[in-house]
Amino acid sequence: MNRLTELVLSFFDVLEAEGRQFRSGALSVIRGTLLLFFGLAFLFAGALAAGYALYLVFSLMIGRPGAAFVIALMLCAAGFLLIKKSQPDDGSDAAGDGEAEDGEK
Repeated sequence: MNRLTELVLSFFDVLEAEGRQFRSGALSVIRGTLLLFFGLAFLFAGALAAGYALYLVFSLMIGRPGAAFVIALMLCAAGFLLIKKSQPDDGSDAAGDGEAEDGEK
């Protein structure tokens, strides 16, 4: 009976320690998410300000419609490159690794 009581108390001690660890990890994730959100918001605001500044410079040189077109092309190119970079690789390396593993079996 004494052994069972010790086992139950040990179990609840471990459970309490894991709960504290989980809370600490959850707070870390929330803090990181908030920092990422506000960092992206400031980055977006900075990109808008830089785009507007470029628009003003180009509008003096080539006029407002031309400047808007150039800035739009630059933003589209940047967006296209980011989308292209976010896509996974074509998997040619993964297929080669898979064949070697199949041959070893």
